[in-house]
Amino acid sequence: VKWNGAVLEVECDFENPGDGIRTTAGFTQPAAIIPLKRLPEGKYHVRLFARDLRRSSVGVHEEKALRELASMSFKVCA
Repeated sequence: VKWNGAVLEVECDFENPGDGIRTTAGFTQPAAIIPLKRLPEGKYHVRLFARDLRRSSVGVHEEKALRELASMSFKVCA
């Protein structure tokens, strides 16, 4: 997570289990809360970037490179 002026950029990795890899909901249904504290008045933009990875018995490899999946804008008023 990084700020670039009024733009919040979030990067994450989606790790897909390969054949024979055990999973639990804790690994396959992740979530994150990003505390923003008190932002000053103004317009902000959020961009979500993700990379797809696959885990196997020999390690992890990239299936899809980092790319923008979503974006949104919001406004903070007094």
